[in-house]
Amino acid sequence: MPSEIQHVFHPSDFTRGSEAAFCHALRIAVAVKGRLEIFHSRETADGTEWSDFPSATEHLRNWGMIPRDGDHEALAELGLYIKKIQADGSDPASQILNYLDKHQPDLIVLSTHQRKGLARWMNRAVAEPIAQASEAMSLFVPRSTRGFISPESGKPRLSSILIPVDSHPAPQRAADAAASLARLLCGDHPVSFTVLFAGEDDDLPRVNFPNRKNWQFIEHCTLGKPDEVILDAVEEFDADLIVMATRGHKGFLDGLRGSTTERVIRSAPCPVLAIPVFQ
Repeated sequence: MPSEIQHVFHPSDFTRGSEAAFCHALRIAVAVKGRLEIFHSRETADGTEWSDFPSATEHLRNWGMIPRDGDHEALAELGLYIKKIQADGSDPASQILNYLDKHQPDLIVLSTHQRKGLARWMNRAVAEPIAQASEAMSLFVPRSTRGFISPESGKPRLSSILIPVDSHPAPQRAADAAASLARLLCGDHPVSFTVLFAGEDDDLPRVNFPNRKNWQFIEHCTLGKPDEVILDAVEEFDADLIVMATRGHKGFLDGLRGSTTERVIRSAPCPVLAIPVFQ
């Protein structure tokens, strides 16, 4: 995953609840030495000013990644490029989707309201224009959680990653993304990967992981509805992140609509990284 990421895109409404998603977008962009674009679609009466954008330099100072007097030059020394984009209009969703259609980010980081807020991303008027951006991985960070990046320190808490698998779509790309993210953010710290299958042991799809010190791999099979099995496993294994493959051939959000991935995103107490797979 990280080797594929150079361009991270984060739409923000600048509310306090969206800070966790911003911190995830920033920390990943720093880790990959890439480009972070922060997007705000301003409605006429919004009144948002340029200074209202989340301050990456302030976060990085607090995280100890740049000096207290560090500025844009310090960001450049980190290999980080940040662009802030503000668009005017009365339809924020269309503004965002039109931008994605033209610029093709590698990773989209979204703050979600879960059951209430995710719906606007799932209607057809939003889903159809995003088809051209369908190769982008998307990290959904619930507003009700701190996620796996500490807003105060920038340090990752990624000791347990849950990877639900099925035969379709093929799960290997999700396993590769989970391993790459753990290697990037965790270094030599212990990480447990749980490969979860809602079915019989004999039908468990096989995935490959690199052999790495301090990494533990668990295979767990149980019967039940996939979304319920996944949400139960989040609690059982105290998962910090769920990484799921989802069908991408009809457009990423079309692949999410009504799927197990969508239902998990709406209810999971931790971030979900959705990986579109084209088969």
